[in-house]
Amino acid sequence: MTTIGFLHTSPVHVPTFERLVAEVDPHAEVVTVVDEAVFERAIERGIDDAAVEAAVRAAVRTLSAAGAHQVICTCSTTAIRPPVTI
Repeated sequence: MTTIGFLHTSPVHVPTFERLVAEVDPHAEVVTVVDEAVFERAIERGIDDAAVEAAVRAAVRTLSAAGAHQVICTCSTTAIRPPVTI
């Protein structure tokens, strides 16, 4: 079974992405981290801020530990380039 992890910066996105995954693969499991503060930090400090990057890395580690095979950050503001490697 595939497990997909999502990092959201607002809880409003959780039902939408859970529904989309269920439509594409009803057997996939979804694990989620919602961290509204990471978006606020990115707006205040910029996406290159070390605290923003650390928060995204921590969320990716949490999702990985929960079994996620892939992690998707649904907030383009907090996207780190290049992609996060844990």
